[in-house]
Amino acid sequence: MIRVGIISDVHAFLEPMERALALLEGAGVDQLLCAGDLVDGGYEGDDVVRLLRQLDVPCVRGNHDEAMFVEQAALRRELKRTGAPDHPMLLKSETVAFVHSRPTRLDFEVQGVRVCVAHGTPTSNKRYLFPDAFEEWLDEVVADANADVVVLGHTHMPMALMHRDTLIVNPGSTAQNRTHPVTRTCGILTLPERKFDIYDIDTGQPHDPNTFDTDTW
Repeated sequence: MIRVGIISDVHAFLEPMERALALLEGAGVDQLLCAGDLVDGGYEGDDVVRLLRQLDVPCVRGNHDEAMFVEQAALRRELKRTGAPDHPMLLKSETVAFVHSRPTRLDFEVQGVRVCVAHGTPTSNKRYLFPDAFEEWLDEVVADANADVVVLGHTHMPMALMHRDTLIVNPGSTAQNRTHPVTRTCGILTLPERKFDIYDIDTGQPHDPNTFDTDTW
């Protein structure tokens, strides 16, 4: 049995990510994964990336990670033009290079179980997949992933659903969940059983993904 701790949508907020990592470490996970969007939101992007690199956490490239390559270049030009010495959103060049170099998709196998990790969907880090998505969209994700488990982020909403014998999961966000702003979550995927548990990182308690209502998004 392998237990994989999963975080996503950190958005440059270090303290809640550290809470999630501590929770997952306390749960005795064997591996960590991040489903993207390490930066862009808070002011601690450098620290977030530094810690994930120290822990050697595999990460996929989120849409905000991708956008940073252009946005940071524009910010540097603006600071140079105005003569301003710094800006709280300015990231180190190595941070920008790291997040931009992450793959948009990771595929691996554990005891015969194929796992696909992406940010939005297996073919787009900008597309949202909510639990109440049209069946055709779910069919498309399952076909594109060609996996037994699909791990996604991007929505900031925890999810665990089975579609055509493929488990599709989302750990939510360590920064902020969209429909429950005070709730921040992470997940543990148990393989080969394909069991997914979601935890509130502030209380440490399990969280039912069905309590998150997409109608309020």
